[in-house]
Amino acid sequence: MNKVPQRPLAGTPAINLSGVCKSFGRRVVLEKIGFSLAQRQSLCICGANAAGKTTLLRIIAGLLQPDEGAIEVCGFDMITNGQEIKPLLGAIFHKSMIYPQLTVIENLLFFCEVVRRQRP
Repeated sequence: MNKVPQRPLAGTPAINLSGVCKSFGRRVVLEKIGFSLAQRQSLCICGANAAGKTTLLRIIAGLLQPDEGAIEVCGFDMITNGQEIKPLLGAIFHKSMIYPQLTVIENLLFFCEVVRRQRP
């Protein structure tokens, strides 16, 4: 098992995709997607409904496997080292993911417990 760095190595892209493809049945959602995102660089993914934005983000986060292609996060292969890399990732959703009946602390503790239970 490879050791995952606490922070990205200097000069290593934060995210690097090459030839990423994904289909659901006969529907091709992503076809040969590739880009490199440098450290401290931002990226906006825009597109029509059902264009594959969420699928792409799920693949980058290691929640979904591509049919083809390579995904690297901080220089590590997401497919072979996904469990070690996931703690380095974070996501911000466009919809609030909090429970209004809970306090801020209770919401944080709840989601910490969800993440803790998902780890091996």
